[in-house]
Amino acid sequence: MVLSLALLSPAYYPDFFVEGKLTAAVGVSMMLGAGTAAAMYAGSGMHGSQGTRAVVRTLAILALASGVHAMLQGFVTLFAPLTWPGMMPPITLISFLLGVAAAAFCFMPKRGA
Repeated sequence: MVLSLALLSPAYYPDFFVEGKLTAAVGVSMMLGAGTAAAMYAGSGMHGSQGTRAVVRTLAILALASGVHAMLQGFVTLFAPLTWPGMMPPITLISFLLGVAAAAFCFMPKRGA
């Protein structure tokens, strides 16, 4: 993760930059990614102090945050299927949809309860 920051330049990712500066969406994406990584690290040893449901909800929120982090980076191409290589959906879109699915599944009210 940290090593990928070495590649964060207009030469490698020209769509991430405008006039040599990160776009707002990419800046928010980087902050969200760093925050999610920090939250995962901080919570890695706390699984025994919370109930299973709380841990699952926390993981669902982190999955959603990771999905939004990925979606913000590839936002420009997500809604242009003709630009997808081989007409395959981008990993950023798949990550976002999996994060939304995890959060939706986790926060749905239980049936019959």
